[in-house]
Amino acid sequence: MPKQVGRITRKLDQVVQSVKGRLDHLVQLRENADGKQMKPHPSDKLADEKREKLFGQALKEFSAQGVKNASLNRIISAMGMSKSSFYHYFENKA
Repeated sequence: MPKQVGRITRKLDQVVQSVKGRLDHLVQLRENADGKQMKPHPSDKLADEKREKLFGQALKEFSAQGVKNASLNRIISAMGMSKSSFYHYFENKA
């Protein structure tokens, strides 16, 4: 059992690093060819700490339940966030 926990922990760390890398890449893409900033995404209004906590909670949910059985309700419930607040920051579940 400890070996399995270690493997899962390492895999989660890899996924978190991958997500952070992709987020950094998206931030870089926001600048268009003219050097002008694009309109900020509503999720940018979330405090960094809250955004990281939300993505971490989503990662836990998807890791535990798989993509097919993951629940947005469980994620936002664990965050203490309402559905309307979630959709204020994100257009959809994807």
